Amino acid sequence: MIDAVITEDSDLLAYGVDKVMVKMDLSGEGKAIDLANLNTCPDFMMQGKEFTKEMLLQACIVSGCDYHQGVPGVGFKTALQYVKKHRGDVLSMCEDFAGRGKLQNSQEYYKNGYMPAFLTFKHQIVFDPAQRCERYLFEPTPDVKKQLGFLGKLKPDHIAIQIAEGKMNPNTLEDYEYSLNRFTLETDQNKSKLKSIIISN
Repeated sequence: MIDAVITEDSDLLAYGVDKVMVKMDLSGEGKAIDLANLNTCPDFMMQGKEFTKEMLLQACIVSGCDYHQGVPGVGFKTALQYVKKHRGDVLSMCEDFAGRGKLQNSQEYYKNGYMPAFLTFKHQIVFDPAQRCERYLFEPTPDVKKQLGFLGKLKPDHIAIQIAEGKMNPNTLEDYEYSLNRFTLETDQNKSKLKSIIISN
């Protein structure tokens, strides 16, 4: 089991990593963030309801992340306030944003802005080194799985293993040794062509 992840990428918290070490210096000193303590932090406390990992993800998406630019003019602290105000009801939060002029169409934003980012965080395709196959980060329900076409398809195990071990190009599915040999050949051919042009001139 992994006890914690050392990183400078705070998005790992949005992915659901429970414990991360950030801002670690050369002496090994840094800051530890444990999502188990989330509800002991004043900024995350809610009356009568626990602040969840999914609510943290909502705030990250609405304020802007790798997969979505976020709601204009909304930073993380503001997003956090809205998530708490609407108690994790994203559609209600989007309607609130629209009512305040931050969104033109709450339904459109929810469908084409928020949800693709949410589904990518929760269900993107990863390689499982224990099972030696590709799988979704978190297994989706059958209904959710129908919405994940934009993430691509799970590759056959033998291909996924080759890619994970760095032996196969994930875009062309060519063996890297073959690709390297072809690149070397094409480079040599281009050099010969260039040399011929220089000589002829």
